[in-house]
Amino acid sequence: MTGINKKVALVIGDTHDAPSLSKERFYWIGRHTAVLKPDVLIHIGDISSFDSLCHFIPDDTYTAKVTKPLYEEDMLSLQEALSELDKGLGNYNVKKVLLEGNHEFRLHKYADKNPPVFGMLQKKFYEVMESFKWEHIEMSKMYNFGGVNFTHVPINAMGKAYGGVNAERKIATETANDLVFGHSHRFQDVRVPVLGSPLAYRRVVNVGSSMPHGHIEEYAKHNLSGWTWQITEIRIWDNHIQEVNSISMQTLEELYKRRKK
Repeated sequence: MTGINKKVALVIGDTHDAPSLSKERFYWIGRHTAVLKPDVLIHIGDISSFDSLCHFIPDDTYTAKVTKPLYEEDMLSLQEALSELDKGLGNYNVKKVLLEGNHEFRLHKYADKNPPVFGMLQKKFYEVMESFKWEHIEMSKMYNFGGVNFTHVPINAMGKAYGGVNAERKIATETANDLVFGHSHRFQDVRVPVLGSPLAYRRVVNVGSSMPHGHIEEYAKHNLSGWTWQITEIRIWDNHIQEVNSISMQTLEELYKRRKK
């Protein structure tokens, strides 16, 4: 093992921040990052739910007036969450990368249907992310780290997101590199042999969600979800995912919850 160039990525799953959710989990994630000291902290996307821009509930309905926050409330909530994460990081300066997901895409979709605000929503969001020193990668694009690709959700040859119970295995047979993604909120770790040599393989990891333990978004409350709640440590060398360690949100709370004096 001597001389191997190991790289460590700590990956935050879909957090779906919202004004109604506690921000303390972001502090726990920051504290664990400072303890682990990874080379990069990657948020896999859907950092916020952006329910203010949800197109499933039209703005001119009673339901929207009762349930949808203002965009400004969503942004203030996100700023509070990112501030808590930085408090947890303390003096540890780590590269931070956000891979935009379908909920970040709500900004573009809403603005496209409402031309008077086109560009304004995105500008505010990117200003907030940059103020906390987060780099952002556009949705469906790959971020390569140590020879491994990271994205919110991989897109197939038909231009559609991979889905279904065997999505990870399907991706592994078609990807050129090991791959890490999120989106479905269900942790999976799949390794598939490929032609080339007895040692050749592709490994695909779905990091699940980093929402509060047991939290299910409203749209999924009547379904079989299979959701999981954790952050994921990924160790990389020889251009492959070599080690995967998930830390549950419950464990993070046990380790780093701030106790009232």
